[in-house]
Amino acid sequence: MLERNLYRPDDLVIVPDSGNDAGDFIEIAEKADWKLKFTVIGKQVHAALPHTGINACRAANMLAYEIDEALHKAFPEEDKTFDPPFSTFEPTRRFANVPNTNTVPGREVFEFDCRVLPCVSLDEAFNIVEKIRKDTEIKTGAKIELTVSRNDAVPVTSPDSEVVKLLVKSINEVLNIEPKTGGIGGGTFAALFRRRGIPAVVWSQECGGVAHQPDEFTEIKYVVNNSKVFALMMLGM
Repeated sequence: MLERNLYRPDDLVIVPDSGNDAGDFIEIAEKADWKLKFTVIGKQVHAALPHTGINACRAANMLAYEIDEALHKAFPEEDKTFDPPFSTFEPTRRFANVPNTNTVPGREVFEFDCRVLPCVSLDEAFNIVEKIRKDTEIKTGAKIELTVSRNDAVPVTSPDSEVVKLLVKSINEVLNIEPKTGGIGGGTFAALFRRRGIPAVVWSQECGGVAHQPDEFTEIKYVVNNSKVFALMMLGM
């Protein structure tokens, strides 16, 4: 629909992708989404003869630790618009290697999930990672492949935009609260609109702290409140 130009810059776009129990937070900004996948190739051997192989697990551990330390040290910037106010560089996923303890693995795969402030250069961050990757190859003898998924930060929706003003007014009337604006590290569909110059906000009243958990749920009263807020906004257009 976006590629067919079915939206206009003056459209009011609300994305109910995120929210909290109070319903008092309007998201107007998002960090860059940067994911790194490392494949470390060594040489698999018996654990009693480690000197005859190349331990991919050790090389991966070294690589992950040094990247973690280097990125946090290089980019300590803070922006109070966001929660948390700093860039996050998290080693998250580790794939299974060998099925038994007495084998030195010849292959290790792991990933980083990074949510980066708009003021931080992803190109500069990539250069740091690349240097550590190459240095680790030299130190360990392992071959290290890097796959990058990159979504740069998009323009911030102005707190003074029409959609924000209408949403604040409607929330105040339905929930009797004064909402605040800010940014998050998570990615939402609002970024697709902002990237095309269409102001968009992310808001809903929903149960906080249950996202990506087995018991993820919301309250019916929150759904009703959301509907009231959206209806009032349409009346106020």
